[in-house]
Amino acid sequence: MSSRTARPAKPSFNWVSWLQFLGSAFGAVGFLSIGVSSLAYVVLQPILQPTASPEWDMLLTATAALWAGVLLLPSAALSLAHLFNKPVRHFKLDPRLAVLAFVVLPLAILAGGWLLESELHIALPPVHILAASLSVGGLVWVSLRRLQLGGPRLTWGAFASGLTAAPLVAIVLELIVGFVLVVIGAVYVLSTPSLASQIPHIEAAMPGIENGEQLLELLHDFFNDPFILGLLLLDLSLFTPLIEELFKPIALWILIWRRPITNAQGFAIGVLGGAGFALMENLFAGSVLDWASTTTVRLGATAFHIATAGLMGWAIARAKNEAKVLNVFLVYGFNILLHGLWNGIVVLQSFTPALLHGREVTTWLILLGIGTLCVYLLLLMNYRLRPPHNPPPLRKLTAKP
Repeated sequence: MSSRTARPAKPSFNWVSWLQFLGSAFGAVGFLSIGVSSLAYVVLQPILQPTASPEWDMLLTATAALWAGVLLLPSAALSLAHLFNKPVRHFKLDPRLAVLAFVVLPLAILAGGWLLESELHIALPPVHILAASLSVGGLVWVSLRRLQLGGPRLTWGAFASGLTAAPLVAIVLELIVGFVLVVIGAVYVLSTPSLASQIPHIEAAMPGIENGEQLLELLHDFFNDPFILGLLLLDLSLFTPLIEELFKPIALWILIWRRPITNAQGFAIGVLGGAGFALMENLFAGSVLDWASTTTVRLGATAFHIATAGLMGWAIARAKNEAKVLNVFLVYGFNILLHGLWNGIVVLQSFTPALLHGREVTTWLILLGIGTLCVYLLLLMNYRLRPPHNPPPLRKLTAKP
């Protein structure tokens, strides 16, 4: 009886690693291209238009895009190394460096404010990058210290997904929802004589608008109209949280059906996805007009983005491991409520500050409370998900003969 030699199994197509590599590589190329082209515009603009004011906001955008592109390179390199079975050296972050983030961050914000007051705008971009990154880095360390993450490829991949895939999907869906609401709002404006009659005046005044305050004053009646304000709140306080809280842990939605994921890893993947998402907003929300105040407020937004994504990741993993499906909906609802409350207050502060007259302190306390609650949740989840620590047994004391 002849025996046949078993053929070696063909290696399966690792589509997750390919997806990570292509997404990270294309994202890095895209961000670096935006950064280089924006930087070229800033450099050439004084030559082509000598009388024009310097584009300092464009300079912030250029450096933000360059930094985002650089941060995607580790994910691309690690996924490519995995595809070719190349060993990767593990690096551990010294906790003392992460703790420094909370010390250096206030100093960076103060330094940025001083640079703007001294009209040294050209020196602001590195400070902007530093401040945008420190809050994210510090909160990630607080959330993940002593947790078993699953290796550098998974860590950087989860972060990269929050920096690229999650914002991309969210922006597309939010644009679709926003388009529908804009159409509804346009129909309402055209059918309301008091608002429709202002359109010719607004069109004539738009070329002379120089800043956001002038634009808000021009559109004062529109934003104070209950129906228009309701559409704005519906968009930013309901649909935006619905979309973003679902897709921030997008890496986990992909991995949960392919490999075992512990509850702690689900939380970690969610935290990293939320960190990438928060960093994206931090980097591209900068403006020289109100840089210090915006950067300070972004601390709370960073905390709730990371905390809600981490909670969602934990709930998804727990639903898979323990069949706790109801927890996913409960956490999702809690995240939407928290995110919607934050966005709603910011909308009212930005577009209709008169409605909050006399309640300014209360609204700021609510925002501070949301940020504090999210930091507490990160500390609590980290404590509960750490692996059990088994100290060595104590030696018994015996009396000497």
